[in-house]
Amino acid sequence: MKKKKILFLVIFLILLIGIIGVSYALLQKDIIGSNEKIIYKIGDLEVKLDE
Repeated sequence: MKKKKILFLVIFLILLIGIIGVSYALLQKDIIGSNEKIIYKIGDLEVKLDE
């Protein structure tokens, strides 16, 4: 019984750390802009806006 609780806690912590790590990596964003173009880069997603 106690081993199951410890195993559950370890698996839960590993999943939580993984989810937080992935979320942090995806939400890092760079905004590069000039007068004509704005580029939003969020993780691997890149959005270019031409004015």
